[in-house]
Amino acid sequence: MTKLTAVYLAAGLSSRFGGRIKALIRVAPNNQTLMGYSMSQAKKAGFNHFVIIASKKTIDQLKEEYKDSFLGIPVEYALQETPEWREKPFGTSHAAHSAKNIIQGSFIVLNSDDIYGENTLRLMADYLKKNKEGYCIPGYKLKNVVPENGGVNRGLISVDSENNVTKIVENFNITKKDIPSRYSGEELISMNLFGLQPSFIDFLEKNFPKFLEKIGKDPKKEWLLPDSISDFAEKHKIKIEVIPTDDVWVGVTNPEDEEIARKKLKNQ
Repeated sequence: MTKLTAVYLAAGLSSRFGGRIKALIRVAPNNQTLMGYSMSQAKKAGFNHFVIIASKKTIDQLKEEYKDSFLGIPVEYALQETPEWREKPFGTSHAAHSAKNIIQGSFIVLNSDDIYGENTLRLMADYLKKNKEGYCIPGYKLKNVVPENGGVNRGLISVDSENNVTKIVENFNITKKDIPSRYSGEELISMNLFGLQPSFIDFLEKNFPKFLEKIGKDPKKEWLLPDSISDFAEKHKIKIEVIPTDDVWVGVTNPEDEEIARKKLKNQ
């Protein structure tokens, strides 16, 4: 059986939630956690290996919840180390880099506190099975990824005639009220979910020392996955295919979103 890995980013604690691990918030049906519900979708979609990126602050609780096997799928853990002089971890690129000794085949990287949709995950699994060296991201419709309350930043995707990414531009503080006044709602959006290959991990391995040299002792500067993926694609002439999806994203940004997420997931 081909190993198809889902790598979950779960190293952070949420200050808005009183230092809780958002991935462990129980808002899904049958008292499931956010990440547990996402993992159940990933299993149905065809993923057969889970990797959880944890920190010293989160690993014990995550291991207690998901152990070495969850839903019959093997679970491995990678520790994202952060030096004492840092105010926060080095960022999502470093999180993925932390799993360099575990990832062996095609994989996706995704947030542990977002529900991306079973259909989207299946589309990605099918793509990676067919394209052994392929790279992809799902393109969500903007109207499906804006929360009920407050504003969010979203990366708008531009594509070429073959549906490959040409650029992703961050747009800030988008609210429900901005559709359709500022946006049509049909714009394609990147939601920090990527279909990748081991060659990208090799790229991160080579570039982490360069990142460290560049930032010096800056306590806040982050090494982010979208930037690294764009850099990788440009330098290696890699095409990243956009897979359109009609799935509706469910996530928890603020404490008041918990009940909203609970209702949405109940009705899915």
